[in-house]
Amino acid sequence: MENTESTTEIPASDAPASTEAPASTEAAAAEAPPASSTLGRLTPEEQQALAQIRGESQQLLAKVGEHELLKSRLLSRVEELQQQAQGYINTISQRLGIEDGTQWIAMQDGTIQLVSQASSGQNGKGGGGAPPG
Repeated sequence: MENTESTTEIPASDAPASTEAPASTEAAAAEAPPASSTLGRLTPEEQQALAQIRGESQQLLAKVGEHELLKSRLLSRVEELQQQAQGYINTISQRLGIEDGTQWIAMQDGTIQLVSQASSGQNGKGGGGAPPG
């Protein structure tokens, strides 16, 4: 069975105040008997390691949040570009008298070619800069 940390640290400012100030923390730990709910004390190394792990975890979560925001903005921009492209496709189709539902593709040399329904497997208008294949 594995041991897991399931406790919460109580900041020093929230700890119960003592009326007597011990000479040192080590001396206080040796003199004071543990309270009934106290199981023991972390070593300074353990405290430092846990604080470092928590700090790094918080930094990574903040970065994830930043990346999620960036992802959202990028997806929004992609949608804007798709709408812009569809507007161009509609304008070109109207200018050339291409009926709705007719698929076409813009070749790299600027020519427009019809796409057969059997090869595309899609409905609607097309457009783009790359040749098929």
